Amino acid sequence: MINYYHRFLPGIAPILARLHAQASGKGQNIEWTKECQEAFESAKEVLSKAVLLHHPQPDAPTSLTVDASNTAVGAQLEQRQGQSWVPLAFFSRKLSDSEKKYSAFDRELLASYSAVRHFRHFLEGRLFTLYIDHKPLAFALSSQTDRSPRQTRHLSFITEFTTDIQHIKGKFNVVADALSRLNTIGTTADVASSNHLNSLTTDPREGNGEVTASTLTASPKTN
Repeated sequence: MINYYHRFLPGIAPILARLHAQASGKGQNIEWTKECQEAFESAKEVLSKAVLLHHPQPDAPTSLTVDASNTAVGAQLEQRQGQSWVPLAFFSRKLSDSEKKYSAFDRELLASYSAVRHFRHFLEGRLFTLYIDHKPLAFALSSQTDRSPRQTRHLSFITEFTTDIQHIKGKFNVVADALSRLNTIGTTADVASSNHLNSLTTDPREGNGEVTASTLTASPKTN
């Protein structure tokens, strides 16, 4: 059931990490530990509180907000429908051992690349803004610094879908941050309620030119 409803369950992958690890050993007995039981109970709780997703609208402003932690990456796909931003889908996955060694820049870039790749069926041919809370990555497209082959590959893939990459203050990046930090088995992150998110996204615009949740009311780029 969890696999079937996976797209409705933000951050379920890190919660199930310990269960997957137990089941991956071939020819070995499964040791049902306290951590396994806590992961199982957390997964059931997340399933019982599945977020209500909205149907996409063809011309509504669209945003993809991403974040990365030391152990996982997460993203939320949203549209502005009416007076508020509403969720269309969520994405999260844990990092591999090698990915955990990436720099903060590379983890944020990986989060952006993974999220765009995951939602490419929806994003292809559509105007959308990619929001990140890592400033160096926000300026990566215009910088002339040397890049590794992996960085070049990830940035090139992202720019096939959008060049509208903007910075959002970390304190406003509530859901994507929570999705990327569900790394403690046995705990369920308190993802912000829709009312709280709406209160963040309906504030008057700030006039300092910096992208925050209160400037998300802007339409996506048209050029």
